[in-house]
Amino acid sequence: TTTMYTSMNGYFVFGTTGCNIEGFFATLGGEIGLWCLVVLAIERYIVVCKPMSNFRFGENHAIMGVVFTWIMALSCAAPPLFGWSRYIPEG
Repeated sequence: TTTMYTSMNGYFVFGTTGCNIEGFFATLGGEIGLWCLVVLAIERYIVVCKPMSNFRFGENHAIMGVVFTWIMALSCAAPPLFGWSRYIPEG
């Protein structure tokens, strides 16, 4: 509904701050999904392609995967909030 209203009127209804917040969280959500898939692909590669190795995934590896995912997602979503590029309405 907000997207439709923005498209019809040509401006973001919640102003510049709302646009930045919405852009940040939309980007953050997409990046988290992307980096989760990267971590899962790496884990699957190791398990499937190196089955005879003596490596086992443990709790520490899972925590490192989650932390890596969030750091990478935040490093992609936060720069526009600090002046490097910007979030603007599309169209």
